[in-house]
Amino acid sequence: MKFRSIFQSIAIAASASLMAACAGGGDAEEAAEEEAPEEEEVVLAEACPDRVLDQRGATEPLTCSCTVEAASEGSVWGAGPYTDDSRVCRAA
Repeated sequence: MKFRSIFQSIAIAASASLMAACAGGGDAEEAAEEEAPEEEEVVLAEACPDRVLDQRGATEPLTCSCTVEAASEGSVWGAGPYTDDSRVCRAA
């Protein structure tokens, strides 16, 4: 399964609108307004802490996001469940 970036999706939608307008002999700007897809709101979680050790004693579930860089940095210790001094994003 291939995934597209948001920029590729926008470019494809814009190209489709322009082609539809040109094919129908109508105004390209008018067609783009009529066929513009609704904007999708993307909500990202806060960045993950470096280590779960930072969350020791917390009772609430932790929802966070990792950058590509954070996922490739640091060490992971343990097998199966990792120790709480492992890097969260690297372990994910």
